[in-house]
Amino acid sequence: MYPVAIREEDIWVDTSAPQFAELYAQVMQSLREAFLDHNYDRIAREIARLRLIGGDPMDAARAAIDRSWTKLEFGWAHAYAGLADWLVLYDENSHDEETQLVSLVEAVGHAAFDSLREADYPFPTDVMPFSDAGFLTAIAHEDERAAIGMIRGALEAGHTFADLEEALSRGGACTLQRVWTFPYLRDQSQDVNCAPG
Repeated sequence: MYPVAIREEDIWVDTSAPQFAELYAQVMQSLREAFLDHNYDRIAREIARLRLIGGDPMDAARAAIDRSWTKLEFGWAHAYAGLADWLVLYDENSHDEETQLVSLVEAVGHAAFDSLREADYPFPTDVMPFSDAGFLTAIAHEDERAAIGMIRGALEAGHTFADLEEALSRGGACTLQRVWTFPYLRDQSQDVNCAPG
């Protein structure tokens, strides 16, 4: 729609292009609607439009994460795991806009599917001091609030993945040991010391 004004006996139509901010807001709103419906074709069109107006196509992936992470109560599923690979493919093909578009559409489309019709989950927001023993105790007792709080505390304190890797790996292995109920899988697992400390 172009703005129209009547000046005396003349009708003036402003045919100048809309400002970038206005176009960007329209595209991102349309992308949001497509995401919430998991409308794959529309997601593709809106990401292409984002590039055509001069926006950063990666904003589509950022928005997908922002719109979906609160809906993933039971974990990342396939979308976030695949997202990293799709974004590597995007980066490696800077000379090929078509491959870049496909990469972003797949990444955003999977996130839309995994969060489709899911309600926001109230993840804990506590921040607690991190310790390996405390974290493993929280995992062993399925104390989500404490486990997440300690990870938040570790990140706020400047810890890196390398600092947390052993505790995260042990916590993950202990969780898998606990939930594996099939004898074959249990036989294939290695015993992990799940005791804190």
